[in-house]
Amino acid sequence: MRHKQKAFTLVELLVVIGIIALLLAIAMPAFNVVKTQAKKASMKAAISAMSVGLEQFKNDMGYYPDSTMMNGAMRIIGTEESSVTYGDTGAHHLANAMFGIDMLGYNKNNIYDIDPVTGEAIDREEQYVNIENLNVINFRRLNVVDFGKKVTELGLPDNWDNLNPIITDDFKPDRPRPVLYYRARTNRHLIGEICDRRDNASITDNPACLGFSPSADPSDPLTYELGTFEGFIWNPLTGMGVNESDRLKHLSARPYNKDSFLLISAGPDGLYGTGDDVCNFEVKE
Repeated sequence: MRHKQKAFTLVELLVVIGIIALLLAIAMPAFNVVKTQAKKASMKAAISAMSVGLEQFKNDMGYYPDSTMMNGAMRIIGTEESSVTYGDTGAHHLANAMFGIDMLGYNKNNIYDIDPVTGEAIDREEQYVNIENLNVINFRRLNVVDFGKKVTELGLPDNWDNLNPIITDDFKPDRPRPVLYYRARTNRHLIGEICDRRDNASITDNPACLGFSPSADPSDPLTYELGTFEGFIWNPLTGMGVNESDRLKHLSARPYNKDSFLLISAGPDGLYGTGDDVCNFEVKE
């Protein structure tokens, strides 16, 4: 006698599908947390590698790379862009120091020439960091990835058409954020003048990048607030005010790494100056 093979009923199938969906809903947040933590660890390793590279740079050159916003400071000889004036931020100076703007090595005179016979780079230092472990793009590429439009369509400053390389994070491949670099001015005494927000202002002050706003006057400690760049980089072990806000405004307040440099990644949320930033100093939650 033949027995009919029992099949799942529609209700049973729906129950099974519902259980699977529930398990996935429970598992996905945990998976995303693990993925984010892994990317933070990778970014910390990159920040550490760049910190070592900057120290090696100083050993060779006698100083840390400048981070001052400059126009037309770094261009490749013999290219059609060589006559274009760009705005090179601290992020550009970082990439330049680590591997040169053509990624063939740093030249202290910013002369990026290549031997026409051998095709080899002329008068270059060795790369100070392994470029294969970094995400390297330029502002023009950043615009395409981040906004999907041309610079001229966005009304961004002309320096956002800069072809010189920058190092970015990879928390969100469709919205990478530049790693910011600020060299400490050891002859200055105010937080905002030791490490100057304006070194990367065309990045952080741009509405699309969302960072360090509202801005303080670097030369006026009375304008410093915890939500500003100066408040973010402030080392709370310095300053002698009665409360935290007054301590930040006190003339004895100093930034982290007041004798060297700051490196700042925007972190998973893509916002500079928040608790998930990855930096070469302690980040205040």
